[in-house]
Parts: sequence; C-alpha cells; structure tokens
Amino acid sequence: MKTIKVTPETMRQRHVQFAALQPYQKQLESAAGLPPAVMEKLAAHKVFPILVPKAYKGRSAGAPLRGEEGLIAALAECPPGDGPALHCHEQTTENFFVVEGEFEVSWGDKGEDSILLKPCDFLSVPAGVCRTFRNVSDKTGRLLALIQTTGDQSDPSAFTPDVERDVQREFGAEIIEKLRTIGLRFDAGIDAPRPVQPVTVDFTELLRQHPEKVIEHEGAAWRYMEAGSGDRVLVMLPGAQGTAEIHAEQLRQLASQYRVISLWYPGLAEPEQLADGLAGVLDRLGIDKVHLFGGSFGGYWAQFFAARHPQRVEKLYVATSFVDATVLQQRGKPAAELIATPAEALKQQRLAMVQQWPEGIAKATLLALTTKQDAENLKARIVGLATARPVPALDLPAEKIIVIDCEDDPIIPPAVRQQVRDRYAKSKHYLLPRGGHFPALTNAQAVTDILRGNAG
Repeated sequence: MKTIKVTPETMRQRHVQFAALQPYQKQLESAAGLPPAVMEKLAAHKVFPILVPKAYKGRSAGAPLRGEEGLIAALAECPPGDGPALHCHEQTTENFFVVEGEFEVSWGDKGEDSILLKPCDFLSVPAGVCRTFRNVSDKTGRLLALIQTTGDQSDPSAFTPDVERDVQREFGAEIIEKLRTIGLRFDAGIDAPRPVQPVTVDFTELLRQHPEKVIEHEGAAWRYMEAGSGDRVLVMLPGAQGTAEIHAEQLRQLASQYRVISLWYPGLAEPEQLADGLAGVLDRLGIDKVHLFGGSFGGYWAQFFAARHPQRVEKLYVATSFVDATVLQQRGKPAAELIATPAEALKQQRLAMVQQWPEGIAKATLLALTTKQDAENLKARIVGLATARPVPALDLPAEKIIVIDCEDDPIIPPAVRQQVRDRYAKSKHYLLPRGGHFPALTNAQAVTDILRGNAG
C-alpha cells in the first residue's frame, strides 16, 4: 500500500499530553456559563475531552484534537465513590476501558443491573441504554471512554427526569436551558416522541479544500471536485438529484488510495451522450482507465459507459440503481408530462418531496444540493429516468462489476434490485442493511470501505 510522510511538527500537533488537558467542567464554565458544580453533579468529577469529530458541537467541544467522524475520546477521573448521574447516549456506543482503579458500571432505566470492571477491563455499552459508573476502589480512578458516533456527531445524550428535577431545584430553571444548548436532555426512559431537530449541512470547508472545477466538452459543462493524485482514478456519479458534494466523505477518506473525482454532470437526457461525454472529459484530463461508481441514475448511465467504453473500466460500481426502469417509470409521471412541465416547477416539486422526508443527513443534504442544482440540469435527469431504456449487455468480466444496494432503499423496489443481481449474478454483491437510496451519503463509511477494499 502507498504510505504518506508526516513531519515531526505535524505529529507534535497530534500529541496530547495529560498534564495539558482541561476538564470540560472548566471549559463549559467559560464557554456556556455553566458552573463547574452543575457538571460535577451530572458527570464524573473531572472529564477530560481528548478527541472529537471535526463537525462536533457539544459539551466536549474544547477537546485539543479534531478528527474524522466516528470517534469521541475522553478520560473520566473519579475520586472514590464518584461517578455520573444515570444517563443515555441516544445514537452512540460508549466503550469503557479502566486505566486505574475499579469501576462498577450499572445499566437499566433504574440502574438495576451492574458489572465490576477492574484495571484493563473493557466494556461496550450499546446506544439507547441508560448507564452510569462509579469508582468503587479506595483511590482515584481513571476510565477511558471511547464513543463511536453515527449520524449526529455531537452525541446527543439524555438524563432521567428525576435528574432534571434535582438540578433545577439546586441551580434553577435557567441552568436547564443552558444544558440543553450543549446537547443534554432529560427524557431518558420516556417513550413519548420528542421534537426532531432539523439537521444542517455546510459545504464551505469542503469547497475550500476541493474547489469546484469545470471542463467544457462539446458545448456542455462538466463540473467536478477532486482529491488525491496518482494513476488509480475513482470517478463518482451522483443520481438525478445531487451535485459533486454528495460524495464528500469519499473525497475526504479515499485521497490516499485514489485520485477521486466527483462529477456534477451536465443536463443530457440520453445515456449515450453522457457516456461519450465522460469519455471526452477523461481524455481532456489525461485519464485512460477509471474505477467508476454510479448511484441511482448515475449508476444507470455508468453501465452505458461500460458498454460503450469497456476498455476504460477498471471496476464498475452499480449502487442502488437499475438495469430496466419499467417498474420505476410505471410508478412515476409519464415522460410527456415531465417534458411539458417547466424546469423550475419540476425543481420545486422535488424540493417539496424532500421536505416531507424524515429529518436527517439525507434530507438536509438533498435540500441543499437540489437548491444549488440548475433547474434545467435537474429536469434533464428526471426526463432521462422517465425515458430510460434497458441497459445493454456489458462486455466486462464479472470480477470487474460490483453491485451495492440497501435493504431499506425506499425508491428502488426489491424486484428491481433483483433484476440487477440477476444481470450480474457472477459479480460481487454487497447488500447493506441501511443506507436508503443514498448509501454513499447515509452509510458513507460502508461505501468508503467497499471502495477501499476493492481498490487493487
């Protein structure tokens, strides 16, 4: 595998010395106006944030290291008998490793079950379980907490309602509101649904690191973002709704293994035009062969590229897509009606449809990217789906084709997924338990791992 060089200065910036750490009780006093006594009532005596994701916002925001999505690390320091109040991490798995001392970890809505952890013992507590811990040794104990995040990187957590009553009685209602601003709630163990907060996305930093570029080919503008370098090239095609930013996580994570190019392709309804246009763009970029990933409509015309230019395909990834659109077309509006509808009206219809989705990263991202997307560009893709013809046979070895679909895809029905599997029966197939219709976005790590694992 290709390696990278890191300077001593860069490594020093990633070195965290315990003596320099500050407990978040002190950090939150200045940042959120929370008296240390409040957090000591809720949390361990001292909690030292070490590492949080780049997008993290919450009680551990003062951590000295910012890393990739997926991990929060903190060290809890407890005198004998000390520990946090009973609480629940809604979306994250919390893993405990005993550094010093002995800890009793209790779980359940009343903390009714418990287990003893001794030095170097490890315990993994699932998301959604009420838990607490207490130092049961006769000396100061230290417990390393490694929190695995999915979805909301800020690790929303909840205490039980009786904890809220105690805190309000001792510190006042204003403190409860301040605690809510750092992601803490007090509804653990309550079955009633709570209001869902909208997710927001911001691509400013991504665009700063990977500025959008444009290639004009035969009168059409092909926009793209890229990361990495080298001869192994990964080209990623979004579906009908989506621009290059939808593959942000792959741009971030795969640049050491690929030259990653995420395309925002022009408004051409015919798959042959798109396929030949991509070949022309690759010529302009001096690229001979590619690993080609296409999602949804992008996966559809990626197959046409493979049919017309098989010698240029190292690997073909067909993700949440189709080989025959008949079933999808029967469920949608007739092509003639779509062609007659003004582009801006179609765009507003799509935005209204996305507004009805549950709150989450898919809704937030598709709203942002569809708003950015040119209306005529979007219309061409929608019409392209409505007029899509069956994919021709591919002159590619089975080992060069990889199929990815999701059990929870709400757009591609099981029968259509089966058609893809049957067409490429001898090829590698990944069935993800979650990811919906946009797994490169909503199950980004799984898709990234697939692309990484098949790079050779």
